[in-house]
Amino acid sequence: MAITKQVKTGGLDMEWVELMKQAKEMGMSKEEVRHFLDERRIGRTNTYGN
Repeated sequence: MAITKQVKTGGLDMEWVELMKQAKEMGMSKEEVRHFLDERRIGRTNTYGN
């Protein structure tokens, strides 16, 4: 697994900021983004048995 350096400005992770901008441009609501992330988190937990 590669470890990447996070570029932060004013306490914000700029990669996450860009991802959220893209989601907004696609018309996704905050709830849709949360649901998407929750699905991935749950799937990862189930896959590894955590």
